[in-house]
Amino acid sequence: MQKIFDIGERLFFNNILICLLSYIYFNIMPINKITLLFGFIFSILFFGVNLYTGYDTELLLKESLIVGVMGCGLGIFLYLLSMYIHFIMNDPKDAAMLVEPYFSPTMSIIKVFFKKVDINYPIIIAAINTGLVVLGNLLRRLARDKSVI
Repeated sequence: MQKIFDIGERLFFNNILICLLSYIYFNIMPINKITLLFGFIFSILFFGVNLYTGYDTELLLKESLIVGVMGCGLGIFLYLLSMYIHFIMNDPKDAAMLVEPYFSPTMSIIKVFFKKVDINYPIIIAAINTGLVVLGNLLRRLARDKSVI
């Protein structure tokens, strides 16, 4: 259990670091095509860290699921807090602003493919990141010819 906690903690802080760096980057730089092009690096790094964590560690399937959820703890926390602000305090603008740091690594993808982002987007990213940790674990097991489950 300590191994799972250590790996989840490392993934959590890696995700926080990427989120903070990309949030600062997108708030300092004006949004244009070059900024979005460099922003794709944050997206690849953000998703790649989760995939690599699943691939690098030797965990069971449910352990990798736990690690993925721990790594997305920031997104889950900000999502729950934004839901409180949106529904209890009736302030949708502040709720959307609160979750912006978590989806800032994927800002390039958002600006290219989506018109409007709502407060449900961080939970989608958290599910994708958790799935990437599990997928990385499955790829490792398939590459090493071990049992998948």
